Amino acid sequence: MIVDDTLFGNIEQCQAGTLLGWVASKRHAEPITVRVMANGKLIGRGIANLYREDLKAAGINEGKHAFKIPLEELRALGEDIHLSLVEEHSLTPVEHPSFSISYHGPLLQGRIEQVDGSSITVTVKSNHNLTEQTAILLVDGLPVVSKTFNDEDDSCCSFSMEIPAKYIDGRPHTIQLSIDGYSDCLASCAEVLRPLSYPWSTALKDIPASSSHFKEARYTTLVDRLLNTSNGTNSLEVDALTQACELLKKYQPQVKLEFLSSYFRNDASIAVVVPFLGDMESFCHTMASIAVAFNESPFKLVVLAREELVGVLKGGLPSNSEILVNDQGLNELDISFLVDSIDVEFIALVQPGFEVEGRWLDRLVAPLSKAPLLSITFGKTIDHSGALLNLVDTNFDEIKTNPFSPEVNYQQHIAPTSELFVLRTASLKETHSPSHLSLYVPGSTAYCYFSETEKLHINGLEDVYSLPPKRNKVLFIDSQVPSLGRDAGSYAAIQEMKLVQGLGFDVTFCPENLKNIDGNTEFLQSQGIEVLYAPFYQSVYDVVTKRGHEFSAVYITRYGVAEKWIELIRSFIPHAKILFNNADLHFLRELRQALALNDPKAIEASLDTRERELEVCKKVDAVLCYNTTEQAVITSHTLETGKLYTTPWVLESQGLGFPLERRQGLVFLGSAAHAPNIDALNFLHDKVMPLLRAERPDIRLYVYGSGMEGLSSIYNSENIVIKGFARSLDDVFHQHRVFVCPLSFGAGIKGKVLDAMTYGVPCVLSDIAAEGTGLEQGVNTLIAHSEKEWAEAIIKLYEDEELWTSLSNNSKKLAASKYSFEHGLSAFKQIFQSLNIKSTD
Repeated sequence: MIVDDTLFGNIEQCQAGTLLGWVASKRHAEPITVRVMANGKLIGRGIANLYREDLKAAGINEGKHAFKIPLEELRALGEDIHLSLVEEHSLTPVEHPSFSISYHGPLLQGRIEQVDGSSITVTVKSNHNLTEQTAILLVDGLPVVSKTFNDEDDSCCSFSMEIPAKYIDGRPHTIQLSIDGYSDCLASCAEVLRPLSYPWSTALKDIPASSSHFKEARYTTLVDRLLNTSNGTNSLEVDALTQACELLKKYQPQVKLEFLSSYFRNDASIAVVVPFLGDMESFCHTMASIAVAFNESPFKLVVLAREELVGVLKGGLPSNSEILVNDQGLNELDISFLVDSIDVEFIALVQPGFEVEGRWLDRLVAPLSKAPLLSITFGKTIDHSGALLNLVDTNFDEIKTNPFSPEVNYQQHIAPTSELFVLRTASLKETHSPSHLSLYVPGSTAYCYFSETEKLHINGLEDVYSLPPKRNKVLFIDSQVPSLGRDAGSYAAIQEMKLVQGLGFDVTFCPENLKNIDGNTEFLQSQGIEVLYAPFYQSVYDVVTKRGHEFSAVYITRYGVAEKWIELIRSFIPHAKILFNNADLHFLRELRQALALNDPKAIEASLDTRERELEVCKKVDAVLCYNTTEQAVITSHTLETGKLYTTPWVLESQGLGFPLERRQGLVFLGSAAHAPNIDALNFLHDKVMPLLRAERPDIRLYVYGSGMEGLSSIYNSENIVIKGFARSLDDVFHQHRVFVCPLSFGAGIKGKVLDAMTYGVPCVLSDIAAEGTGLEQGVNTLIAHSEKEWAEAIIKLYEDEELWTSLSNNSKKLAASKYSFEHGLSAFKQIFQSLNIKSTD
């Protein structure tokens, strides 16, 4: 590699978390790829290839040498940060003037409150009274407007800023808030800036639903209905769906709703109640919405109306619907009246004028079916402008009107609202019990289609439920949101959060990258876990400074994450205990791999990892490891035992799968991105499978794991089948005979081995693969070393039915006793008690 020692440039400013400057070479005009280092740590990288006229005028080639590089969180690096640039590949330093960032001033926080046409309303807070500051608004990374503000008598100031007209183009833009002289981004959001000549809130009254947030929701609902419509659907059903969709788009006076009758069943155990308050347009809209929204749960339809309005409905309703006369008041109803009048297990109520999304009923009924202590579930409701309706509770520091805010998007026990709910009727028929709870289920959503709509007031909801005592919170921090079904680490993270919930704590999860990952985020939220994400939070620093006071403990996974935030947590949450889960002992895994490869540089790198990892262990209140081997290694270096704990691994009981005579082949499971898995697969391909091909050519190896499908050409063999990513572990373990795992290096507990145990698939393992699992040679597994031993063990287990059955039964027994949820809960309880972390005050 030719090292270019003529690199020069300048760091000009750091604004809103983005570094601006330029880099060039005195020898050539090619763009330079650079790393940004902060106190010796890599915090960003980018290419200096942006054109600037001033650079060209200064004679720096053709001027295409500017850069704009987003940086990782700076606050975690301390109060004084020195930045430098190096070339990406050769690590040659770039000659440039010194550039430093200091954080000795007041702590500033910001929030973008509202985007109303071209007007942006923001709030800036400080831990001291606000002296004169200049706020800067950036659009797509470029500063476009600034405003000076001063409020020496207060620590909080709100004001509006106007975005220049050229950005109001109907296209999406990123908007950031920063303060002049302050390096961090205080707040950000993504908005479609529409060319409106009057305020958005006024414009909404004249914009049809198809142009607002209803459009996407309605499209998704309709697609779901069509995907779940049987192939044998007759023309009458198609006509009914078509008419319902037309009715959603535009009200048709004198419409007859008989065409909706096929969507309702009088013998169902669920009744959907729709009040009719006199407005036929809003009533018909809701009726059509209920028909279009697909639900697996069958239901009957009950229309609630005052006596004088019954005549208006006669002849216009589906023939299989029921009219219930409400004679209690004009627009009021006691909830007990519904329960006494309708003989079903569950009663759902949808207020007129609301449009429900697909599966709204399934999502509200599901928790009630599973949890006998629940009495009422209610969904998220959004008004015509897109703001959240009526979700106010002591769980929130303030009213949250943004329906996408993390605080209002996870299941939680709070007081119900009356727009959309499902009630277990037994809750009122039985003597009221304080254990009958209310659950907010944000996955079930209804939109208020009309800007003004009258609602039925429900009396007595407070008699249906009670709220549980206020629970203390634990903050979990990891590199990213766990990916359900993708890897063992994600599985473990989810189970550990469930265990902490099982101890009586509320759980908040903060991914270090603050990405809201479709499916993965929603799964955690459905489990009652609050997940924090951008743009509502800008960084872990933002989370700790804004929300840190809420948490009794912080649970951090991986040393690379923990080392960044321990000092910050100690500063802002001094009362919180810090629990560190090492996931696996990284330096032990790296050292084992380096020794196996006889790589001196890798050995040196592993020793550097050791120092960093052990430093984290010294600073935290508890170190959690998955096996005692790692505990012993840590103790030998830190000479501490009091803070070391074994992290329980929870396995869910699985079915037996195919009988032995229907099973075939060996199975290996592991991600292609994990070096120990590739090393193990190489061993099987190069050493073991050729021996098996000579003696038992009928035995094939089936390889599963994310990324493995891309390696089929490398491991091309007549007795190796590359299957790739498996959506379900049932596909991996139900049909194969023997699980093999010849790991030669690695650390931590091996989740794939535990999975095989709980499925009752006998294993042939290396010592490292069996490490920490509790499996014993000849009792519940077979251990092999040389390739000859591997081949012999596989053939023996493949052919000996009695041995196969014995190992299968014994491994399942071990999984049930050592890896049950109850066992894990007991272990976590001991850890939290020893640290004096209490779930309630």
